[in-house]
Amino acid sequence: MQWDQIEQLTAKEHQLEMSWWASHTLFSTNWWIITAVNVLCFLLFIVFIDRNRKNQIIIGFMIAFTIVGIVDETGKYFGFWTYPYEFIQFLERFNAVNFFVIPCLFTLIYQWFTKWLNYLVATLGLALVNSYIGEPLFVALGIYRMNTWTYTRSFLTMLVMGIIIKSLTDLLVVNSGIEKLDRELHFPLRRKTKI
Repeated sequence: MQWDQIEQLTAKEHQLEMSWWASHTLFSTNWWIITAVNVLCFLLFIVFIDRNRKNQIIIGFMIAFTIVGIVDETGKYFGFWTYPYEFIQFLERFNAVNFFVIPCLFTLIYQWFTKWLNYLVATLGLALVNSYIGEPLFVALGIYRMNTWTYTRSFLTMLVMGIIIKSLTDLLVVNSGIEKLDRELHFPLRRKTKI
């Protein structure tokens, strides 16, 4: 097989996927479910973000978004799972069922549970709920298809991702001085004094 043949097959695959997305996915009930879940989660993230540690939390979100995206793209590439219904088919990072949900939840856990033990317990809870409630629900709806993957592998992967996200975020925040910058940029509201 020549490289030109691979490119032709890839182009054909992309055409078929785009055709499926445009005719079966876009604006379907499952598409609206994906949209609603991700928009709702992102709005909750915006509401609950700690404004005093905004830079630190945004770095945590970007690290979580990157790691979750890499894991998702790797699983799809090797055929562990697929998404018959996708939000935006041609953008890899935005085609998963939970492209904002998981990074937002990991980031909020990072924000709320600063000590490692508490963070690990919260991550354990997130992994349990995602792997044994969320994923089976999306499988039942036909939004997510597990080919050679299992809920237990998903659970373990979520735990490892959580550990990596906190480790990298802590490392980056401490070594970059972001924590100090957040403290310096925090301006408390001035109180009006009575005369």
